[in-house]
Amino acid sequence: MKTYPDNTNILPNDFKFWEYKITVPDEETKKEMMDAFHHIYNSSIDTSYVLVNQLAHEYINGENISIDSQEEITIDKAQYQKLLKYKEKYLEWDESHWK
Repeated sequence: MKTYPDNTNILPNDFKFWEYKITVPDEETKKEMMDAFHHIYNSSIDTSYVLVNQLAHEYINGENISIDSQEEITIDKAQYQKLLKYKEKYLEWDESHWK
Protein backbone atom coordinates (compact mmCIF):
# COMPACT_ATOMS: atom_id res chain seq x y z
CA MET A 1 0.00 0.00 0.00
CA LYS A 2 1.10 3.55 -0.70
CA THR A 3 2.51 5.41 2.30
CA TYR A 4 3.20 9.05 2.99
CA PRO A 5 6.72 10.37 2.23
CA ASP A 6 9.17 9.83 5.10
CA ASN A 7 10.61 12.62 7.22
CA THR A 8 8.28 15.36 6.11
CA ASN A 9 5.37 17.22 7.64
CA ILE A 10 4.55 18.97 4.38
CA LEU A 11 3.33 16.99 1.39
CA PRO A 12 4.73 17.80 -2.04
CA ASN A 13 2.44 19.81 -4.34
CA ASP A 14 2.10 16.84 -6.70
CA PHE A 15 1.17 14.36 -3.96
CA LYS A 16 -1.77 12.26 -5.15
CA PHE A 17 -4.47 11.07 -2.79
CA TRP A 18 -6.68 8.12 -3.75
CA GLU A 19 -9.99 8.85 -5.41
CA TYR A 20 -12.96 6.73 -4.39
CA LYS A 21 -16.72 6.85 -4.00
CA ILE A 22 -18.93 4.78 -1.74
CA THR A 23 -22.58 4.45 -2.76
CA VAL A 24 -25.17 3.63 -0.11
CA PRO A 25 -28.93 3.20 -0.45
CA ASP A 26 -30.11 5.74 2.13
CA GLU A 27 -29.22 8.42 4.68
CA GLU A 28 -29.36 5.95 7.58
CA THR A 29 -26.71 3.76 5.94
CA LYS A 30 -24.55 6.81 5.25
CA LYS A 31 -24.72 7.83 8.90
CA GLU A 32 -23.83 4.29 9.97
CA MET A 33 -20.85 4.30 7.58
CA MET A 34 -19.66 7.64 8.95
CA ASP A 35 -20.00 6.32 12.51
CA ALA A 36 -17.97 3.26 11.53
CA PHE A 37 -15.25 5.46 10.02
CA HIS A 38 -15.22 7.54 13.22
CA HIS A 39 -14.73 4.32 15.19
CA ILE A 40 -11.86 3.37 12.88
CA TYR A 41 -10.38 6.85 13.34
CA ASN A 42 -10.39 6.41 17.13
CA SER A 43 -8.85 2.93 16.89
CA SER A 44 -5.15 2.20 16.98
CA ILE A 45 -4.47 1.72 13.29
CA ASP A 46 -1.44 2.52 11.19
CA THR A 47 -2.39 5.75 9.39
CA SER A 48 0.92 6.01 7.57
CA TYR A 49 -0.89 4.28 4.71
CA VAL A 50 -2.53 6.96 2.60
CA LEU A 51 -5.83 5.23 1.86
CA VAL A 52 -6.22 3.94 5.42
CA ASN A 53 -5.78 7.50 6.66
CA GLN A 54 -8.23 8.85 4.09
CA LEU A 55 -10.89 6.30 5.08
CA ALA A 56 -10.34 6.93 8.78
CA HIS A 57 -11.04 10.63 8.19
CA GLU A 58 -14.15 10.00 6.09
CA TYR A 59 -16.30 10.50 9.21
CA ILE A 60 -15.59 14.26 9.15
CA ASN A 61 -17.86 15.17 6.25
CA GLY A 62 -18.63 12.00 4.28
CA GLU A 63 -17.98 13.77 0.99
CA ASN A 64 -17.09 10.48 -0.73
CA ILE A 65 -20.24 8.72 0.43
CA SER A 66 -23.18 9.29 -1.89
CA ILE A 67 -26.77 8.17 -1.54
CA ASP A 68 -28.43 6.46 -4.47
CA SER A 69 -31.59 4.68 -3.45
CA GLN A 70 -32.71 4.03 -7.03
CA GLU A 71 -29.89 1.80 -8.20
CA GLU A 72 -28.05 -1.04 -6.56
CA ILE A 73 -25.33 -0.93 -9.21
CA THR A 74 -23.31 2.21 -9.81
CA ILE A 75 -22.04 2.57 -13.36
CA ASP A 76 -18.75 4.35 -13.83
CA LYS A 77 -18.93 6.05 -17.22
CA ALA A 78 -15.15 5.95 -17.78
CA GLN A 79 -14.99 2.23 -16.97
CA TYR A 80 -17.94 1.56 -19.27
CA GLN A 81 -16.19 3.37 -22.13
CA LYS A 82 -13.06 1.25 -21.52
CA LEU A 83 -15.20 -1.87 -21.69
CA LEU A 84 -16.68 -0.79 -25.02
CA LYS A 85 -13.22 -0.09 -26.46
CA TYR A 86 -12.01 -3.49 -25.23
CA LYS A 87 -15.02 -5.17 -26.80
CA GLU A 88 -14.38 -3.48 -30.15
CA LYS A 89 -10.68 -4.28 -30.12
CA TYR A 90 -10.55 -7.83 -28.80
CA LEU A 91 -13.90 -9.52 -29.23
CA GLU A 92 -15.63 -10.78 -32.31
CA TRP A 93 -19.06 -9.37 -31.56
CA ASP A 94 -21.92 -10.87 -33.50
CA GLU A 95 -25.11 -8.93 -32.80
CA SER A 96 -27.18 -11.96 -33.88
CA HIS A 97 -26.43 -13.48 -30.48
CA TRP A 98 -28.81 -10.91 -28.98
CA LYS A 99 -31.74 -11.72 -31.28
